[in-house]
Amino acid sequence: MRRGKSWCINAALGVLSLAVAIGATLSVDRMVGHVFSPMPSQVHEGLIFRPGTERSFMSVDFRYTARANSLGLREREIAEATPGVYRIAGLGDSFTYGWGVQQEATWLRQLEINLRQRGLNVETVNCGDPGTGPPVYAGLAAKVIPALKPDLVIVALFQGDDLASSRLREPQGNEMWVARQARRTFPNFARLVEKHLHMGHVGPAQPAPGPPPKLDSVEDNRRLAAKRAKAFLDALTPEQRQRFDRLEDAVKTAYLNGELNPYMIRLAMKFPAAYTFTLNLDDSRVKTLIQHLAGCLARIKALSEKEGANVIAVSVPHGPYVNEHAFRNVRRVGFDTNAAMLTTEAPDTAFRLACAQAGLPFFDVTRGFREERQQPGLYFELDGHFTAAGHKLFADLLAPLLVDSIRAAAQEGS
Repeated sequence: MRRGKSWCINAALGVLSLAVAIGATLSVDRMVGHVFSPMPSQVHEGLIFRPGTERSFMSVDFRYTARANSLGLREREIAEATPGVYRIAGLGDSFTYGWGVQQEATWLRQLEINLRQRGLNVETVNCGDPGTGPPVYAGLAAKVIPALKPDLVIVALFQGDDLASSRLREPQGNEMWVARQARRTFPNFARLVEKHLHMGHVGPAQPAPGPPPKLDSVEDNRRLAAKRAKAFLDALTPEQRQRFDRLEDAVKTAYLNGELNPYMIRLAMKFPAAYTFTLNLDDSRVKTLIQHLAGCLARIKALSEKEGANVIAVSVPHGPYVNEHAFRNVRRVGFDTNAAMLTTEAPDTAFRLACAQAGLPFFDVTRGFREERQQPGLYFELDGHFTAAGHKLFADLLAPLLVDSIRAAAQEGS
């Protein structure tokens, strides 16, 4: 009897301790949310970037300046949604952000120009975040869609890369249920974890905490890139270092001088098959990635529908899959290639399968880019991102695919 009573007391104490621990954790989570609020009204943190920052970058291929508006987007100032103006928000990585080009040249801005020339009263908003992937797009959707109130959300999926990066965050099965409950119960901890898991991304490094700088200069960013390049090089294994040593001298010099994206070279040295392994759709790893991507897209769809927005996914053509010059240049910076890359439908098929699972309409313009496969000026030579011409071609090919649905939606809303 005494033993049973002792067990009950211990069980009660255990439950009480657990309740206290959960309560304390919830309190800390709310404190985290207060200190690190995701709302753009905070002084130092916006939807993506720190509001008001101005950062200049240079590589062997380009020189450009990026400015963040008061919402923390690489955009002009955005007013509240206006009746009669069809607002399009674009989620994506550095190809959507416009790495290497001025803001006016990005495909979203060019899409707005194209659609307006067709008589549609549209406004595009650039929500691109360099170096991220679908799990982060889903996290961003939870912030930008309620804040911007778009009529249409375009999820821009970068061929190959966004499939591979889908594995970073999206759990499956029972793990997915646990992750959902964790996000709901501890939303601020979850946001910080997702943010810091993507700190090692391809793209501009985020400024350290503190007052926003008026200008982050080309030389500041060049020195930072050179420092990281040296650190990455010192951390390579002997086999990876041999691969680096086989690169042409111009590539190695640009890398060490901070004039070539250090994260790109690090990826090429550590995972040279990054752009070829996802082409095998029968590989069990690739099938799992497709499921992960579908989970991310399903989250974005649910968030969009909750705010009354339509959502679609589009495939962003990756140079080595569509352009002969980019195909050759990607090998110059250390990635593996094979002849099938320029003809395979696998990158878009993988996206199409994931979109079907998530219930999203899917569009691609790969054929249009392959018709220009011999044009040399669509991708930067070594950096590999769209040039201004590449952004314009993407927008010009995408616009006709959207006209009818936008016009119909606008008429329904009028």
